[in-house]
Amino acid sequence: MVPTQFLMPEVIAHWLAAALYLLAGIFFVHGLTGGKAASLTTGRWLALLGLLPHTVALGLQWHARGHGPYLRLDESLSALAWGGMGMFLLLNHKALQLKSFGAILAPCAFLLMLARLFATSEADSPPATFTGIWFIIHVISIVPAMGAFLIALSAALLYLLKKRWHGEFQSRVPSLEVLDACVYKYAGFAFLFWGIMIIAGSFWAEQSWGRYWGWDPIETWSFITWLFLGLLLHLQRFFNWQGERAAWAMLVCFAVSVLTLFFLPLVLGSIHADYLIL
Repeated sequence: MVPTQFLMPEVIAHWLAAALYLLAGIFFVHGLTGGKAASLTTGRWLALLGLLPHTVALGLQWHARGHGPYLRLDESLSALAWGGMGMFLLLNHKALQLKSFGAILAPCAFLLMLARLFATSEADSPPATFTGIWFIIHVISIVPAMGAFLIALSAALLYLLKKRWHGEFQSRVPSLEVLDACVYKYAGFAFLFWGIMIIAGSFWAEQSWGRYWGWDPIETWSFITWLFLGLLLHLQRFFNWQGERAAWAMLVCFAVSVLTLFFLPLVLGSIHADYLIL
Protein backbone atom coordinates (compact mmCIF):
# COMPACT_ATOMS: atom_id res chain seq x y z
CA MET A 1 0.00 0.00 0.00
CA VAL A 2 1.22 3.48 -0.86
CA PRO A 3 1.10 5.82 2.19
CA THR A 4 -1.76 8.32 1.93
CA GLN A 5 0.53 11.34 2.22
CA PHE A 6 2.33 10.32 -0.98
CA LEU A 7 -0.94 10.46 -2.92
CA MET A 8 -1.74 14.06 -1.99
CA PRO A 9 -1.82 16.37 -5.07
CA GLU A 10 0.82 18.71 -3.62
CA VAL A 11 3.17 15.77 -2.97
CA ILE A 12 2.66 14.36 -6.47
CA ALA A 13 3.42 17.81 -7.92
CA HIS A 14 6.56 18.03 -5.76
CA TRP A 15 7.72 14.60 -7.00
CA LEU A 16 7.12 15.64 -10.61
CA ALA A 17 9.12 18.84 -10.12
CA ALA A 18 11.93 16.92 -8.40
CA ALA A 19 12.08 14.40 -11.26
CA LEU A 20 12.28 17.18 -13.85
CA TYR A 21 15.03 18.96 -11.88
CA LEU A 22 16.98 15.70 -11.72
CA LEU A 23 16.56 15.16 -15.46
CA ALA A 24 17.58 18.77 -16.11
CA GLY A 25 20.69 18.28 -13.98
CA ILE A 26 21.64 15.17 -15.97
CA PHE A 27 21.38 17.10 -19.25
CA PHE A 28 23.33 20.06 -17.85
CA VAL A 29 26.16 17.83 -16.63
CA HIS A 30 26.12 15.85 -19.90
CA GLY A 31 26.42 19.06 -21.86
CA LEU A 32 29.44 20.16 -19.84
CA THR A 33 31.32 16.86 -19.79
CA GLY A 34 31.62 16.02 -23.45
CA GLY A 35 28.07 15.62 -24.68
CA LYS A 36 26.37 17.84 -27.21
CA ALA A 37 26.19 21.52 -26.40
CA ALA A 38 22.45 21.33 -27.13
CA SER A 39 22.10 19.34 -23.89
CA LEU A 40 22.54 22.61 -21.98
CA THR A 41 19.55 24.10 -23.78
CA THR A 42 17.51 20.94 -23.14
CA GLY A 43 18.44 21.12 -19.47
CA ARG A 44 17.27 24.72 -19.32
CA TRP A 45 13.87 23.84 -20.79
CA LEU A 46 13.48 20.89 -18.42
CA ALA A 47 14.29 23.16 -15.46
CA LEU A 48 11.65 25.62 -16.66
CA LEU A 49 9.17 22.77 -17.08
CA GLY A 50 9.94 21.60 -13.53
CA LEU A 51 9.27 25.05 -12.12
CA LEU A 52 5.64 24.82 -13.28
CA PRO A 53 4.52 21.83 -11.14
CA HIS A 54 6.74 23.19 -8.35
CA THR A 55 4.76 26.43 -8.37
CA VAL A 56 1.50 24.48 -8.44
CA ALA A 57 2.73 22.33 -5.51
CA LEU A 58 3.48 25.40 -3.40
CA GLY A 59 0.07 26.86 -4.23
CA LEU A 60 -1.74 23.63 -3.28
CA GLN A 61 0.29 23.38 -0.09
CA TRP A 62 -0.51 27.00 0.80
CA HIS A 63 -4.22 26.40 0.25
CA ALA A 64 -4.25 23.14 2.22
CA ARG A 65 -2.27 24.42 5.22
CA GLY A 66 -3.62 27.94 5.31
CA HIS A 67 -0.22 29.65 5.43
CA GLY A 68 2.73 30.34 3.14
CA PRO A 69 5.80 28.08 2.77
CA TYR A 70 7.65 29.33 5.83
CA LEU A 71 6.44 27.56 8.96
CA ARG A 72 7.94 24.07 8.76
CA LEU A 73 11.16 22.60 7.47
CA ASP A 74 9.58 20.86 4.47
CA GLU A 75 7.90 24.12 3.41
CA SER A 76 11.13 26.09 3.73
CA LEU A 77 13.14 23.55 1.73
CA SER A 78 10.65 23.68 -1.12
CA ALA A 79 10.55 27.49 -1.11
CA LEU A 80 14.35 27.73 -1.25
CA ALA A 81 14.51 25.28 -4.17
CA TRP A 82 11.83 27.31 -5.97
CA GLY A 83 13.69 30.57 -5.34
CA GLY A 84 17.00 29.18 -6.55
CA MET A 85 15.57 27.73 -9.77
CA GLY A 86 13.46 30.84 -10.39
CA MET A 87 16.45 33.17 -10.09
CA PHE A 88 18.56 30.87 -12.28
CA LEU A 89 15.97 30.81 -15.06
CA LEU A 90 15.50 34.57 -14.81
CA LEU A 91 19.28 34.99 -15.07
CA ASN A 92 19.34 32.74 -18.14
CA HIS A 93 16.61 34.77 -19.79
CA LYS A 94 19.01 37.74 -19.69
CA ALA A 95 22.30 35.88 -20.21
CA LEU A 96 22.05 32.57 -22.04
CA GLN A 97 25.82 32.03 -21.81
CA LEU A 98 25.32 31.21 -18.12
CA LYS A 99 23.32 28.04 -18.86
CA SER A 100 26.21 25.99 -17.46
CA PHE A 101 25.26 27.16 -13.94
CA GLY A 102 22.42 24.64 -14.16
CA ALA A 103 24.93 21.81 -13.70
CA ILE A 104 25.22 22.95 -10.08
CA LEU A 105 21.83 24.55 -9.47
CA ALA A 106 19.58 21.79 -10.81
CA PRO A 107 21.16 19.06 -8.62
CA CYS A 108 20.99 21.42 -5.62
CA ALA A 109 17.29 22.04 -6.30
CA PHE A 110 16.70 18.29 -6.66
CA LEU A 111 18.41 17.59 -3.31
CA LEU A 112 16.36 20.30 -1.60
CA MET A 113 13.18 18.82 -3.07
CA LEU A 114 14.17 15.32 -2.03
CA ALA A 115 14.84 16.55 1.51
CA ARG A 116 11.46 18.30 1.46
CA LEU A 117 9.64 15.13 0.38
CA PHE A 118 11.16 13.03 3.17
CA ALA A 119 11.14 15.69 5.89
CA THR A 120 8.60 14.97 8.59
CA SER A 121 6.43 17.85 9.73
CA GLU A 122 3.12 18.12 11.51
CA ALA A 123 0.32 20.27 10.14
CA ASP A 124 0.04 23.33 12.34
CA SER A 125 -1.34 26.83 12.30
CA PRO A 126 1.09 29.73 12.61
CA PRO A 127 1.22 31.48 15.99
CA ALA A 128 -0.57 34.81 16.33
CA THR A 129 2.78 36.62 16.28
CA PHE A 130 3.46 35.46 12.70
CA THR A 131 1.81 38.52 11.20
CA GLY A 132 2.67 42.06 10.15
CA ILE A 133 4.73 43.71 7.45
CA TRP A 134 8.08 43.04 9.17
CA PHE A 135 7.32 39.34 9.41
CA ILE A 136 6.38 39.23 5.71
CA ILE A 137 9.60 41.00 4.70
CA HIS A 138 11.60 38.73 7.01
CA VAL A 139 10.35 35.47 5.51
CA ILE A 140 10.28 36.65 1.90
CA SER A 141 13.78 38.16 1.78
CA ILE A 142 15.56 34.87 2.51
CA VAL A 143 14.29 33.35 -0.77
CA PRO A 144 16.20 35.76 -3.09
CA ALA A 145 19.10 35.70 -0.62
CA MET A 146 19.51 31.92 -0.93
CA GLY A 147 18.78 32.07 -4.66
CA ALA A 148 21.68 34.51 -5.07
CA PHE A 149 23.78 32.32 -2.75
CA LEU A 150 23.18 29.30 -5.02
CA ILE A 151 24.12 31.24 -8.16
CA ALA A 152 27.30 32.55 -6.51
CA LEU A 153 28.06 28.99 -5.34
CA SER A 154 27.61 27.71 -8.91
CA ALA A 155 29.97 30.37 -10.27
CA ALA A 156 32.57 29.54 -7.61
CA LEU A 157 32.45 25.78 -8.23
CA LEU A 158 32.59 26.21 -12.01
CA TYR A 159 35.57 28.55 -11.59
CA LEU A 160 37.46 25.93 -9.57
CA LEU A 161 36.55 23.19 -12.07
CA LYS A 162 37.54 25.26 -15.08
CA LYS A 163 40.98 25.90 -13.57
CA ARG A 164 41.56 22.15 -13.37
CA TRP A 165 39.43 20.56 -16.11
CA HIS A 166 40.34 20.87 -19.77
CA GLY A 167 38.69 19.79 -23.01
CA GLU A 168 35.20 20.72 -24.21
CA PHE A 169 34.30 21.78 -20.66
CA GLN A 170 36.44 24.90 -21.19
CA SER A 171 34.40 26.13 -24.15
CA ARG A 172 31.00 25.51 -22.53
CA VAL A 173 31.67 27.39 -19.32
CA PRO A 174 31.95 31.20 -19.22
CA SER A 175 35.42 32.71 -18.96
CA LEU A 176 37.18 32.84 -15.61
CA GLU A 177 36.68 36.60 -15.56
CA VAL A 178 32.90 36.23 -16.01
CA LEU A 179 32.69 33.53 -13.33
CA ASP A 180 34.71 35.64 -10.91
CA ALA A 181 32.46 38.64 -11.58
CA CYS A 182 29.38 36.48 -10.94
CA VAL A 183 30.75 35.38 -7.57
CA TYR A 184 31.15 39.02 -6.57
CA LYS A 185 27.84 40.21 -8.03
CA TYR A 186 25.63 37.50 -6.57
CA ALA A 187 27.43 37.46 -3.24
CA GLY A 188 26.48 41.14 -3.15
CA PHE A 189 22.82 40.29 -3.81
CA ALA A 190 22.91 37.65 -1.07
CA PHE A 191 24.51 40.17 1.32
CA LEU A 192 21.77 42.73 0.58
CA PHE A 193 18.79 40.41 1.04
CA TRP A 194 20.33 38.60 4.01
CA GLY A 195 20.78 41.98 5.69
CA ILE A 196 17.15 42.87 4.96
CA MET A 197 16.12 39.56 6.54
CA ILE A 198 18.06 40.36 9.72
CA ILE A 199 16.77 43.94 10.00
CA ALA A 200 13.15 42.97 9.33
CA GLY A 201 13.49 40.07 11.77
CA SER A 202 14.71 42.40 14.52
CA PHE A 203 11.73 44.74 14.06
CA TRP A 204 9.39 41.75 14.04
CA ALA A 205 11.06 40.42 17.22
CA GLU A 206 10.48 43.75 18.94
CA GLN A 207 6.80 43.64 18.05
CA SER A 208 6.41 39.97 19.03
CA TRP A 209 8.72 39.59 22.05
CA GLY A 210 9.48 43.15 23.11
CA ARG A 211 13.16 43.16 22.15
CA TYR A 212 15.09 43.74 18.94
CA TRP A 213 17.89 41.25 19.62
CA GLY A 214 18.11 38.37 22.06
CA TRP A 215 21.32 36.56 21.02
CA ASP A 216 19.31 33.52 20.05
CA PRO A 217 21.65 31.07 18.21
CA ILE A 218 20.00 31.56 14.81
CA GLU A 219 20.03 35.35 15.28
CA THR A 220 23.71 35.25 16.16
CA TRP A 221 24.69 32.90 13.35
CA SER A 222 22.59 34.78 10.81
CA PHE A 223 24.60 37.86 11.73
CA ILE A 224 27.86 35.87 11.46
CA THR A 225 26.83 34.65 7.99
CA TRP A 226 26.13 38.24 6.95
CA LEU A 227 29.55 39.31 8.30
CA PHE A 228 31.24 36.50 6.35
CA LEU A 229 29.60 37.73 3.15
CA GLY A 230 30.55 41.32 3.93
CA LEU A 231 34.15 40.27 4.55
CA LEU A 232 34.25 38.40 1.22
CA LEU A 233 32.93 41.45 -0.65
CA HIS A 234 35.37 43.73 1.17
CA LEU A 235 38.34 41.50 0.34
CA GLN A 236 37.28 41.26 -3.31
CA ARG A 237 36.72 45.00 -3.66
CA PHE A 238 39.67 46.43 -1.76
CA PHE A 239 42.27 43.66 -1.44
CA ASN A 240 42.10 42.11 -4.91
CA TRP A 241 40.73 38.77 -3.71
CA GLN A 242 39.80 37.38 -7.10
CA GLY A 243 39.97 33.94 -8.61
CA GLU A 244 40.45 30.84 -6.51
CA ARG A 245 40.68 32.64 -3.18
CA ALA A 246 37.29 34.29 -3.72
CA ALA A 247 35.78 31.01 -4.96
CA TRP A 248 36.93 29.08 -1.88
CA ALA A 249 35.75 31.90 0.39
CA MET A 250 32.33 31.73 -1.29
CA LEU A 251 32.12 28.01 -0.51
CA VAL A 252 32.84 28.78 3.15
CA CYS A 253 30.12 31.46 3.22
CA PHE A 254 27.60 29.08 1.70
CA ALA A 255 28.48 26.31 4.16
CA VAL A 256 27.96 28.73 7.08
CA SER A 257 24.57 29.79 5.66
CA VAL A 258 23.38 26.16 5.43
CA LEU A 259 24.50 25.48 9.00
CA THR A 260 22.71 28.63 10.15
CA LEU A 261 19.39 27.81 8.51
CA PHE A 262 19.04 24.07 9.01
CA PHE A 263 21.40 22.61 11.61
CA LEU A 264 22.52 25.02 14.33
CA PRO A 265 18.98 25.91 15.56
CA LEU A 266 18.38 22.20 16.26
CA VAL A 267 21.79 21.48 17.79
CA LEU A 268 22.20 24.61 19.91
CA GLY A 269 18.56 25.09 20.83
CA SER A 270 16.62 28.06 19.51
CA ILE A 271 13.18 29.64 19.53
CA HIS A 272 13.37 29.04 15.76
CA ALA A 273 13.70 25.28 16.25
CA ASP A 274 10.00 24.76 17.00
CA TYR A 275 8.96 26.73 13.93
CA LEU A 276 11.67 26.42 11.31
CA ILE A 277 10.68 29.55 9.44
CA LEU A 278 12.91 31.08 6.83
